[in-house]
Amino acid sequence: MIGIAYSRSDPASLGAAKIVLEELRCRATGKDLYRCEELDVYVIGMDVDVVYMDDLEKFSSVVDTFVVLSRHSSASRIPILSVHTPGNPGPEARYGGKPWELAFSNPVLGWLILRELARLRDEEKLEDVDVVYEATHHGPTSISKPVTFAEIGSSEDRWNDPRMHRVLATAVLEAIRRYLAGGETCIETVGFGGPHYEKIFTSRALKYGECYGHIIAKYVLNDLDGAGLERVARLAIERTLNARKVVLEKLRSDARKVIRKVAEELGLEVETL
Repeated sequence: MIGIAYSRSDPASLGAAKIVLEELRCRATGKDLYRCEELDVYVIGMDVDVVYMDDLEKFSSVVDTFVVLSRHSSASRIPILSVHTPGNPGPEARYGGKPWELAFSNPVLGWLILRELARLRDEEKLEDVDVVYEATHHGPTSISKPVTFAEIGSSEDRWNDPRMHRVLATAVLEAIRRYLAGGETCIETVGFGGPHYEKIFTSRALKYGECYGHIIAKYVLNDLDGAGLERVARLAIERTLNARKVVLEKLRSDARKVIRKVAEELGLEVETL
């Protein structure tokens, strides 16, 4: 069972959720809770902002993995469609969740959503829209089942754009269909390094079939000492389902050494770019 969550206070989230409910045969089973038999999906509406959706845990007994429909904000206002896992890989939790806590990541489902976003972006000729993995950031972090964010960014006009709503909703539904059908294979991978918008890891995912779970950005790793690096490396690997590989982007040598040591101890292949 997959849970698709949305926030009634988020125009991108609500707009995409309305299309999901239109596309599936769903019946209300509670206030803003819908059971969609066609895809074995629950659609869950909440009043809180997406980064504070800790109450999704209430559904973890019946839901195996969650997808959160969301807006993405940035000062640059760059138009994007993005995918990432939530988490706070360090001592701060400025936007929901807890410090030093990462949500469980479902790299296969996230990869399928990324692929569908890229396909639909091209199909709809949205030439100015980037499709990209984001690095791990913000809450919620304490849910016992994997959480994948699928987002529209980065300004009000995009959050309210019906075309963007349809692309996001369609990508998520098609990815879920493929995920539930099985047979889609990729290399479950954890990424370390790079900027917040992880274009190199995105390119590798689409070209080589590396499906990324947690991605810890360079700016996070630069603020950590040896013990902190070891802690976040272990968290990112252990919270990425079935992780088999680590890819290291440009990092300082001591950080690469610590992360490589942890990855090899946990039996993962390590590739340095």
